Amino acid sequence: MIRFTQLNSIGVSRESQIRAAKMIGVICDGYKNLKSIESDHLFFDYCKRLMKERWEKFKTAIEKSKVFTLTKYPTSYCHFNKDLSEQYPAFAWLKCVEGIKDGESYLENLKIRTRGGERFGVSSKYVRVSMIGTDDEFNELCTRLSNAKRE
Repeated sequence: MIRFTQLNSIGVSRESQIRAAKMIGVICDGYKNLKSIESDHLFFDYCKRLMKERWEKFKTAIEKSKVFTLTKYPTSYCHFNKDLSEQYPAFAWLKCVEGIKDGESYLENLKIRTRGGERFGVSSKYVRVSMIGTDDEFNELCTRLSNAKRE
């Protein structure tokens, strides 16, 4: 792990490395003092809540468009929280409905940047959409997806 860190920090300024180390320290301290901090202020709980909200909004946009189907992610065991929970990944896989052969090109026409399935060894009917970014970017993505219609 030390070697990995050394190789990946080449070209990163010392100030940035110190800043990142400080942030990781603050996150770790929050979990050490778990009883004294509200759950909503813990980093991973906040991130999970944010991704859950985004996924709910994203699913609604996909249902409105009727142009794509969304991959169903199973419930899985979280070793960090030690419980069963739904998955809210940083990327969503969409499949185009019949009549659309290339999902990446279709979404490109809607000014939505994606990665086509062929880049990942699957059919061009599949696309991978990023769920991360600023709130404004994500809201615009959902708006454009919900307005997508069959050609």
